[in-house]
Amino acid sequence: MNLINANSWENIRDFGVPATAAFLFLAFESTGTMSELSLTAFIVAVTCVMFFVREHPYEPFLFIIGLTTGCTIEIGMRVLGYQQVWTSASLFGVPYWLPIVWGVGFVLITRLGMVVRGAKTKKD
Repeated sequence: MNLINANSWENIRDFGVPATAAFLFLAFESTGTMSELSLTAFIVAVTCVMFFVREHPYEPFLFIIGLTTGCTIEIGMRVLGYQQVWTSASLFGVPYWLPIVWGVGFVLITRLGMVVRGAKTKKD
């Protein structure tokens, strides 16, 4: 299967912003140069840009499902005694940005599946 074709620019739009943001986010988070609220603002801004650049049908709903799943799993596991420890965590023991990253992950995995399958978007 050839993923490099006429739709390559669209694939770059779908994954370029999130990939660049993920690199910057990991760099900021690992060096500790940004606070938890700054990282949360950064990921919210990236999410808005990601939806502005390209929005597929039902992605906002999928994002909400990912956000809810992330909250349930991360906070639920924390309450049940899961031993992952975040040094700066304000949302019941997990960082504010973590459930948002779950939502973005749900959207990006779906986008990747659409690219692999060759599915059409509503803007095509």
